[in-house]
Amino acid sequence: MCSSDLGIIEEFPVTGAGIGTFYRISPLYQDQEIKRWKKWVGWRENTHNYYLQFGADLGMPALLIFLGVILYTYRAGFEILRHKMESRYITKGLLYGLSAYLITMLTSHPLLLSNQQFLFWFVI
Repeated sequence: MCSSDLGIIEEFPVTGAGIGTFYRISPLYQDQEIKRWKKWVGWRENTHNYYLQFGADLGMPALLIFLGVILYTYRAGFEILRHKMESRYITKGLLYGLSAYLITMLTSHPLLLSNQQFLFWFVI
């Protein structure tokens, strides 16, 4: 876990620092140990955990709303599976795909790319 994520979330827990600001301001929140190595001073990178970056950019309430949308999507999908409708196989495939995508977001930031956003929100 990057100290930049937690530092930004700690300073802006409700509102976040602003959409897309993590990349720009993350060097301000770097760990002092890292700053000692001249090679890493001012290093800019998006965090490799989309959920933490979302929380740092938009705040914890927005992250909870985002997670609520995902939870509601799963709930609707399981409701379809429970009633054994004709579309259950498509729904099962979408839920598996969404699950795999959400897991990759723990170690990556795919939703920063517009083509990935289209795919994600299409499944949702």
